[in-house]
Amino acid sequence: MQADDVKGHRKYANSFQCARQIFSTEGGVKGLYKGGAATLLREVPGTIAWCGTYDRLKVYMTPRGESSSDLPVWKRMWAGGLAGIAFWTVMFPSDVIKTRIQVDPVYSNYGITKALMEQYKESGMRGLYRGWTMTALRSFPSNAVIFLVFDKVSLYLNGLTS
Repeated sequence: MQADDVKGHRKYANSFQCARQIFSTEGGVKGLYKGGAATLLREVPGTIAWCGTYDRLKVYMTPRGESSSDLPVWKRMWAGGLAGIAFWTVMFPSDVIKTRIQVDPVYSNYGITKALMEQYKESGMRGLYRGWTMTALRSFPSNAVIFLVFDKVSLYLNGLTS
């Protein structure tokens, strides 16, 4: 579904109208969750890579005998940015497949495996990673800030309970 029609005007007045249209034209509740399994396939292992990379990098950068909570801001941000890139590197192909299932009429009736095989046949590994560079570039700064804030809030909340 496109949010804008060909004249550049909004196709839907609001999210509720869009959801109602999808519900009525794409099989009810099933239409609202199109690509849901592919999203889970991306999010679960991706989150493991994301958090695992961040934690491992903090351990790696922490001098022996010190705590990772004492790391300087720049090291936390570096680890967070690299963790974001790790997430997208591991999970980008499943995101491509999820998007194809959600928006491409040819792929909309495919399961994850069939969609992956068809995409690979169409354009190989290059097609499964098309757009990765821009995603990685935007991911670094946002994840650097996300993990810095996460750590600061965690340290603050732990201090409240100690």
